[in-house]
Amino acid sequence: MTWPALTSGWPGVGRPEALAFHVVRPVVGSAPGKLILAGEHSVVFGRPALVAATDLRLEVRVEASKRPGVLLDLSEMSYRGVESLDEIRRYAESKRRLWRAYSEDPTAESFVRLESDHPAHLVRLAVAQAVARLETDSEASFDVRVSSSLPIGSGLGSSAALGATVIGAVLLALGEEPRPSLIEKLALRVEEIQHGRPSGLDTAAVVRGGLLWRGNTADNGSFVGLSSELPALRGFVAFDTGQPPETTGTVVSWVTERRRREPAVVDRLLSDLEAGTCDLRVALERRAQAEVLRSVRALHSALVALGVVPPRIAEIVDSIEKLGGAAKISGAGSLQGPSAGSLLVYHPQPEVVRSWEALRGLEILTAELGCEGLRLEALG
Repeated sequence: MTWPALTSGWPGVGRPEALAFHVVRPVVGSAPGKLILAGEHSVVFGRPALVAATDLRLEVRVEASKRPGVLLDLSEMSYRGVESLDEIRRYAESKRRLWRAYSEDPTAESFVRLESDHPAHLVRLAVAQAVARLETDSEASFDVRVSSSLPIGSGLGSSAALGATVIGAVLLALGEEPRPSLIEKLALRVEEIQHGRPSGLDTAAVVRGGLLWRGNTADNGSFVGLSSELPALRGFVAFDTGQPPETTGTVVSWVTERRRREPAVVDRLLSDLEAGTCDLRVALERRAQAEVLRSVRALHSALVALGVVPPRIAEIVDSIEKLGGAAKISGAGSLQGPSAGSLLVYHPQPEVVRSWEALRGLEILTAELGCEGLRLEALG
């Protein structure tokens, strides 16, 4: 598939001819979660990464409403409220101004001002991005309903899935062609406010699906789809260690600060992560299970040294390695713990993993990787 280049900008990415959106057609959309197999943190600094879409999905429904405003109905967040488009636009623009300030001084302290604990925070940002594509003097009235099986803050890309699906569904409902490249671009604007310095990995994974390789930005950093039928890929099982005490943006900002303080140390660790990521891709394609084990263990060691794997998780991984397996965090991890989001466990016989004492009490998140990406359907 060709992904056309787009011009950037806020609040939208280019604009079509003015459209009146008094007609809203019903639309349903869904997107998968994602799991980073290798390259978390190093991808932020332009290094390669390997990511897969999961079999857990988030769904968004958009339909017309007879009452003024936009209904935001988030069942999993126990939130339901009606806001005008002007309110949503003002909220999004205020957050964008804070992001510009953060981008000039990307520290953990400046990132705190970007954060919001409002349940509709991301949906507001996504709706604002979508309607910014459409110039109109009239107010739109529609409902946005979100349901999800994706845990929040566990490294499964719930914010990227939410942003991409809301943007795509609202665009289609209001008569705009929701091109995948456009959705990726707009969803990345939402991810910038959510995470500060996103690599684009999550948005690409949830929109495109499958198994993706992100190249080194020195070599243009393009995404390449890999076969999701690789037998070794079925050796991974993901577990939820619990939501980390810090957000992804906070952990990423901390790593950025550490790199400023200790450039030689952190750059060496980023190179270790890059080498492990490249080795894992080769091992998967060669169907070499022993090499997959070694690569995952090397990636874990580098992440521990980077400072994003708390002691409790490191102890669990140590127990797994003694049993002949390998494991690593998938996502930003945590600075303090005890939880660190998703834990990706590998063993050539994945069925034995479920009985290990070290993993007792942890919920299995997903056992299927390389699944379908964003789906959008107009219902009428």
